Amino acid sequence: MKKTIMLIVLVAATINAAVVYDDFDDGALSSDWVISGVNVDSYTLVESGSEVSLDSLVPVDNTLKWTNLYLSRTFDALTGEFHIDFEQSYRQSHAEDMPYAQLWLYAGGSLRGYAGIADGNPSNWGNPLVYLAGDSPATYAGDAFAMDDYIGSLSWDIDRDAANLITVSLEGAPVLTATDASAIDEVRITFQGRNLSWVWDADDPSMKVDLVNVVPEPASLALLALGAVVIKRKK
Repeated sequence: MKKTIMLIVLVAATINAAVVYDDFDDGALSSDWVISGVNVDSYTLVESGSEVSLDSLVPVDNTLKWTNLYLSRTFDALTGEFHIDFEQSYRQSHAEDMPYAQLWLYAGGSLRGYAGIADGNPSNWGNPLVYLAGDSPATYAGDAFAMDDYIGSLSWDIDRDAANLITVSLEGAPVLTATDASAIDEVRITFQGRNLSWVWDADDPSMKVDLVNVVPEPASLALLALGAVVIKRKK
């Protein structure tokens, strides 16, 4: 008599182990993030639930100078294909001058691209903004949000294929492409403001980041998480 035995083998997809992964659900910001700033007197970062929020940002000099706060992670350089997830949410009044909350990509200290929210001037309040090296200037993706206080979220994907074509997608739809073979070795969550004459407080947190995930292989490979082996034997 013949019996067929099905053996299910779980295969860990270690080939796509993330070089950066944080969904900000630990209750405190990981020490892996290096915090730095330009023209920053003080700030309040809070990790709660599944997000990290910037609840206040106070400049040293408030005379039309940029105020930048960076959360940086470095890793072994990505020289081939990669996939990056970046998810953010926001609640913003345009009385609060917080132009940018984005994820920046670096190679050897050189900015190679970014994606995120922009709130730089009345014509572009609440507009998604993307940039890739070689594409100049930066590109607004889609329509601006309401000209009143706005609240919502954005989901970004950044992929590089075997031909070094980088594609930035917003909510699953491609919005910008460029060819760049640079060895990406750093990501920065970047909050920027200028002329912060209206500084928000904890009662109205403006910008939040929900996920940063950097994987040195195409996202599609992550589907290869299990396989099945059929063994037949006679008895």
